[in-house]
Amino acid sequence: MLIGLDAIPLTEPKTGVGHHTFELARALAEASPADEFQLLYPSRYPPLTFDAEDALRVPANLFPVRVSVGALGRRWWAFGLPRHLRRTRFALFHGMNYETPFWGNCPTVLTIHDLSLWLHPHLHEAPRVRRAR
Repeated sequence: MLIGLDAIPLTEPKTGVGHHTFELARALAEASPADEFQLLYPSRYPPLTFDAEDALRVPANLFPVRVSVGALGRRWWAFGLPRHLRRTRFALFHGMNYETPFWGNCPTVLTIHDLSLWLHPHLHEAPRVRRAR
């Protein structure tokens, strides 16, 4: 089975969501060695690298995948990711930080870490608040 996970939280210095993303992906891959897990992110982000400690803990069935996107695909959640999920035939996609694709033929799971986007919208970027609602 092929499972995709949102790797955008891993493209910047890790905060709580980044640590959660890495540890969940690692634990899932270790628990299910017969399945393949891909950490997906668009090519507008720099290549994903793990620090030395994390690199030693990455299971053989967990891969970062930098998805090449053009002008339309740069709208990752609306076009780039749904197109990639459809072409690659994922069994499941896990949105790690409030977001999943707008459309597609792939079942999804969504993690919501807290409700600050709803309770304190003034502390977040307006487009992200609109998307969350």
